Amino acid sequence: MPTGRCDSLEAILGETGLTVSADEIAAYMHDEVSRGGNDPAKVLSRILEGRYGLEFYDERQEAAFHEHFTALWNRVKREFDPAHDQKIAPLRSRILAMLDSQVAWLRECDRQEISPIDLPQEDSVHLASIGGILSQVLDMLHRDKGAPVKEIRKMEETIGMIEQDSEQVLTRLSAAIDPDTPPQLELWRPDDTPTAPEVYQLRIDIADIRPPIWRRILVMNTTTLAELHTIIQNAMDWDNAHLHSFEIHGLSYGPMEDEDPFDLSGPDSITDIPLHAVIGREGSTFTYTYDFGDSWKHKIKLEKILPVDKTAIYPRCIKGKRACPPEDCGGPWAYEGLLEALSDPTHPSHRDLTEWLDEDFDPEAFDLTAINTRLARLPFSTKG
Repeated sequence: MPTGRCDSLEAILGETGLTVSADEIAAYMHDEVSRGGNDPAKVLSRILEGRYGLEFYDERQEAAFHEHFTALWNRVKREFDPAHDQKIAPLRSRILAMLDSQVAWLRECDRQEISPIDLPQEDSVHLASIGGILSQVLDMLHRDKGAPVKEIRKMEETIGMIEQDSEQVLTRLSAAIDPDTPPQLELWRPDDTPTAPEVYQLRIDIADIRPPIWRRILVMNTTTLAELHTIIQNAMDWDNAHLHSFEIHGLSYGPMEDEDPFDLSGPDSITDIPLHAVIGREGSTFTYTYDFGDSWKHKIKLEKILPVDKTAIYPRCIKGKRACPPEDCGGPWAYEGLLEALSDPTHPSHRDLTEWLDEDFDPEAFDLTAINTRLARLPFSTKG
């Protein structure tokens, strides 16, 4: 029962029922400062958006809350370390965005007067566990300022997996309460009857890069997702050095790391599914994500369904533009900065980046022959 405690921010939060911890509030404050903001009222507004409003025991507790809140804001600004924050800011923003999405969904349940007992228990518990993991990661990010970049990048890959898992759980929960939500796609099983052989013409674009980097490939409709992953790696000239996943109709497909402490793998984490089981209509689109740290998202569109050419070799690339970005360069936004530095000999990072690439990197290069030579060597490459 509320007693009007005023001794700490955590105590007041516990009595008001606001579903956020003091550490999470500090993370929101760091996010505001990192973006160049200087408005604690904006932080409080963001926290309250979607959550229940603050209901204080009395005016004394309300005054104490604002005093503790202001003190925390001043401490965050005083201890703000730009060098450390630059490493963790993108990751923190992704975590806070997930927390905001979960809160918005819970508030929507309240708006529709949906009781928790009417929701699938397993998914509800799963969503709560995701929230707990995210809070732990936020705490680690801000307390361990000596964490090496390698550990932070490993954490980024973990958060990438959690992002996909969270979206999938929210999709299932939304489908349970909203009859207008598209039904979940049933997973293909090996005893399903295969379709007649056809060729899928796929257009693959790396998202958020301009001018676009893309490939147009021809694959058999019996190509599995695991094989398509290998095809994309060879067509784009990635090194297959990181985790990946496909997101198709709200479901995520991809291998998980057995030793990952935040392993959220489940029955959908399989890749022996053929393309014809998950996409089959011209115009269908889905997403392939490679490297959950850099987060290279590839938008894939089934442009055409073609008859099999008995004389042709599949898979085969028939067109494309521009070279694939270097591995571990930081993602689309960092790649733009890399190209800028490489093109300017006076740029302070020009020499280091040139040595790091260890070759004459040409962002406009596209070698169709080299790509098809690699594809023809794949163990599942075949004549139609």
